[in-house]
Amino acid sequence: MSDTDQQSCRAEIAPVLGFYAILLMILAYPFMRGELLAAYDLAEQFLPFRAFYAACLEEGSLGLWNPWLCRGYNHLGEGQAGLLHPAHILAYKCLPLRVGIILESLAYYPVAILGMYLFVRRCLRFLPIPALLAGGLFGFCTFSLAHFPHINMVWVYVHLPYMLLAVHRCLCGRRRTPYAALLALLYASMLLLGHPQQVWINSLAIVMYGVFVLVRETDRRRVIRGAGIAAAGV
Repeated sequence: MSDTDQQSCRAEIAPVLGFYAILLMILAYPFMRGELLAAYDLAEQFLPFRAFYAACLEEGSLGLWNPWLCRGYNHLGEGQAGLLHPAHILAYKCLPLRVGIILESLAYYPVAILGMYLFVRRCLRFLPIPALLAGGLFGFCTFSLAHFPHINMVWVYVHLPYMLLAVHRCLCGRRRTPYAALLALLYASMLLLGHPQQVWINSLAIVMYGVFVLVRETDRRRVIRGAGIAAAGV
């Protein structure tokens, strides 16, 4: 790509990124006013869980047992607590509770946009602008916005494009082992975040994409070997 083409591409990308920034600022507006968008599961489950979790981390514990719930409750066994995820430990150990909640509630939008952009740009060979639009459609889609109170669910959801990228590289790329390791890390991250249903949905999408690649590619033996490497990574 020539310098002129690069400058033209940057000029086209800038308004799209600006539009996404405006959308993110609209979502962040209540937080900037000192409010929290606490409703449904976010207010009734995740905020109390995170408050207890942050207090335990401050005392040097992971809060595996919650004495304030049901006369004693296996907090680790609760499928959506996400106590052992490194990002949760860092966020609620190093940041105030309020900042951790805001970060967890908003950061998945840019992470989702970036993930889908990388997948369609590098694997499906989209041009930069269509790839960026695909990222925005994925990040700000109805599913993502409607499940705003279900922060663990949407964080598992945003793993999907990164997993598709890893699977594609395992099936079609030359350097398969690093992407198999990446796929394993992504699966571990999903399981530690804590939403088994969305993990299952992501897994189905990965299998369907693998079948699509198998049908499309002419060298199916190579794809099958790549599928074996990906499965070994998982």
